[in-house]
Amino acid sequence: MLIFSIIALAVLDNVSAYMESTVCGMPLVSQLCSNDAQLFAPAVPSGQPKWADFPNLMDVQMRVFDAALDGATANVAVSYQITKARMITTDLAILVRASDLPSREEIAELLDKFGRDARDSARHLQRFSAKIIGTTESILAHNSHALRVISRGDGQSTSPNSVYSVFAVTLSQRATHAFSGVMSVMDEYMKNLQLEGRQAAEKLNSLDATLYAMRSITATEGVASSEEMQVLLEKLWTRLGGNKAALRELERRLGLLANVNGWRSQANAYVAGTLLAVEQCLEEMEELRVRVATSALVEEIPLEVQAQSIEMGARRLRDMIANRNRKVDARLSSMETHDVNVL
Repeated sequence: MLIFSIIALAVLDNVSAYMESTVCGMPLVSQLCSNDAQLFAPAVPSGQPKWADFPNLMDVQMRVFDAALDGATANVAVSYQITKARMITTDLAILVRASDLPSREEIAELLDKFGRDARDSARHLQRFSAKIIGTTESILAHNSHALRVISRGDGQSTSPNSVYSVFAVTLSQRATHAFSGVMSVMDEYMKNLQLEGRQAAEKLNSLDATLYAMRSITATEGVASSEEMQVLLEKLWTRLGGNKAALRELERRLGLLANVNGWRSQANAYVAGTLLAVEQCLEEMEELRVRVATSALVEEIPLEVQAQSIEMGARRLRDMIANRNRKVDARLSSMETHDVNVL
């Protein structure tokens, strides 16, 4: 039985060699065996990728997500502090309305507006950070799908005189189609991320305008310095029946409010940095899209190289997400511990 199997395999090898040397050498049939055959490959529309370049696409992804995830991590602390500052404005507005300041109503209204602006800013920062994480995970999923498509055919023969070269062409087209899909999805996600970031920036600018108005009017009323504000608070808190412990707590909150501009500046820097990275990503993707759509610049990148680049990129994205989660947990724990110690 073993001898029969060996003989059968030898016969099949001879038949295969005969097919490659004789049948593929025949007119017309030789066109089917050529790597240039497009019989089974769909026509590529104008402007669509004619070949895949996952190595360069992975480099573009790494650059934009490295910057975006750093910004999303930092925004956790910033949005937390802005939210805390928003919570104190109600008490301050009550105190100001009960004061003897000529512009007390105007100041109180600014405090109310500050509360709304701070709330909106914190929410948009949180949404922006969540959008970054969601985008990263979605792109990672699309990369994994492209890897599965390519990995199914990276071991096929691509010999010019092989009947299997027809299927190699098909696999190459599938890789190009997967590449086009990832490019399209990433372009859409980047534009959505850009829109979300611009909305967050608008809210931060509105908060900045309110802070500027508050600083201007409090300086006019003569309550700009901490000593003057303390005298005002002592009078107001005594009138409202408060005690020294409550006064100290209010002073602590007032100090937090004074730091809001610093937190806002940090948030603005993080958002601006992420938006810059996204804009650069879109420009690099456009350059890559033009290059892979030009048939004259076709480069033969082996399927195994494409697969390796996707696999390495996916590993790096997973590491980035895990590292970001560890940093966020550490920052939240530190902020909660600080709040408990202060109280």
